[in-house]
Order: sequence, then structure tokens, then C-alpha cells
Amino acid sequence: MRGNLTLLGAVLIAVLLSAACAKPAYIRSEQRPAYIEAPEKSGQYVKKAVIAVRPGAPTQAGRPAEDLFLQVLIKTIKDKNRRLTLIAPDDAAYPAFMKIYHPISPRDAFTVAQTARRQGYHSIVQAAVENIRVYEEKTGLWWFRKNRYFLTVVVSMDVFDTFTAAKMAAEVRERTVKIDADNYAALLAGSPHGIEAVQALIADMAKDLGGLAAGAIGSGRWITSVAEVHNPHISLTSGLSAGLRVGDRFSVFEGRRIINGLEGEKFIVPGYAVAEIQITQVDENSATASFSGSADIQPGDIAVPAGR
Repeated sequence: MRGNLTLLGAVLIAVLLSAACAKPAYIRSEQRPAYIEAPEKSGQYVKKAVIAVRPGAPTQAGRPAEDLFLQVLIKTIKDKNRRLTLIAPDDAAYPAFMKIYHPISPRDAFTVAQTARRQGYHSIVQAAVENIRVYEEKTGLWWFRKNRYFLTVVVSMDVFDTFTAAKMAAEVRERTVKIDADNYAALLAGSPHGIEAVQALIADMAKDLGGLAAGAIGSGRWITSVAEVHNPHISLTSGLSAGLRVGDRFSVFEGRRIINGLEGEKFIVPGYAVAEIQITQVDENSATASFSGSADIQPGDIAVPAGR
């Protein structure tokens, strides 16, 4: 009995010593703020996005429909988001990467997003008129039988966040309306009269998707990227056009953690704070900032407004 008690006492002492010396696994050794803990102070800055409509809608009404779809999308997004610079295909500043990767495939999304981020873009809007078709239905019996005609339009839109490479919005919309026999015949023939029948439906659907895109773009915080590091200075991918001014302060967070999706996609996960910086020089589309002390800042890291 005494031997058992002695053994039990030795075991209890060993357990207590082990618990006392162990380091709790859930305690973070570095008390650095995480990206999600950063306060929102981005109201005075202007976001930058690029938009494109993928060509190739079937039927002869496709090209005019795509042009109208793009025009209404642009107008709606701009009307609903005043603090946004939206670059369209007809603009001189339209980026080359949108011509290379058009359309943006899931495999290319990460590469395109990171390229866009290095050029100061916050979002990419990619839309398409997927299908325009007319069809006929016969209703009734015998001498009461008559024909009814319909027009169906299918459109889609994806909004990519360039900082994470994730989709902020992904929509496919389909709408069918009844049309008369003249419009049905004109659409089958590809005549201008038939094309006009499509316009009202396309414009209405573009307004809906434009509002959704404007909301997605405006929902996230304003951030910028570190372009280059030359201690104790760094350059950012945003400048005067985005509202940056000398003296503005930013917190820099890690922007290099990559996770893989279920289908091989890649995404950036913002990490912990690495430095505090202050703007010392501003150009139209870039800025220079300085920091004191040592900091592990790398190109691609994320800078979040910290005040003026």
C-alpha cells in the first residue's frame, strides 16, 4: 500500500511540474495587430477598378447588345460609387493585362489579380452577354391554336478583389419577355428592328448588375500595396489620383500568405502588422513613404490608412 502511495505521489509531482513548465499553445507570442483588427479610416480615398465585357454573344444582335451592356454597366457603377476611378476598354489608360487575360479563367485569376494590384487597382469587373435567343410556343387546340413568341437574355458578371484574388460578387441572370411576331421575325433575320427589341431588356439587366458591382466594390476598405522597398523608404502603388497626401499615415500588414482553394485556386490572406509608415512624397499614381527602425516589409504587403 505504501509503495502504491509513493508511486501515485511521484506521478502527481511529475504532472504538476509538466503543467508548470508547459507553454500554452493558444497564446500568441507576438502581440501584433492583425489586418482584421485595423480601424476603418479610408473614407477620403478613391478606389480604382477596371471593367470589360467578354465578346462572343450568339446571334447578330450580340455585338450591339454587348456595347449597350457595357455602357449601362459603366454609367450605373459610376453613378452609385462616386469615390471610384473606373477604367473602361476605350480609355487610354486601359491596362495591358486585361487584353492578355480576356476572359479571366479561374486558373489565371490569381495572376491577374496580383498584376492589377501592383498597378493600383482594387477591383476587376468582368461581364458578358452569355446568350440571346428567341423561341416560339404554340398554345391552344385546333382552331383556337395560336403562336406566342419569347425573347430570353442571359448575362453574367464577376467582381474580383485584387488584394485577395477572391470574387466579391458572381452573378448569372436570365430573363424572358414576350415579344410580338414582327420582333420575333426581325431577330431571326438579324435586322435592326429586331435588335431594338433586345435593348430595353439588356439595359434593365445591366442596371441591376451595375448596382451589385458598385456595392461590392464599395463594401471593402480602401487599401494600397507596397511596390518597392529601399530602407528606410518604400513606394506605394497609389498616389494623388487616389487622394494620398504628404503626411498621411499607414499601417503595413503582411500580404504574402497564400492559401489554395478546393479547385486549385490561390488566395492571399492578409496577416499581421509589420510597420507604421508616413507619406513623404506623392506623384499621380504612386507615393513614397518612410519608416523608422527595422521592419520586415516586402513588395506586395498591404498598407491600410491610419490617419492624417
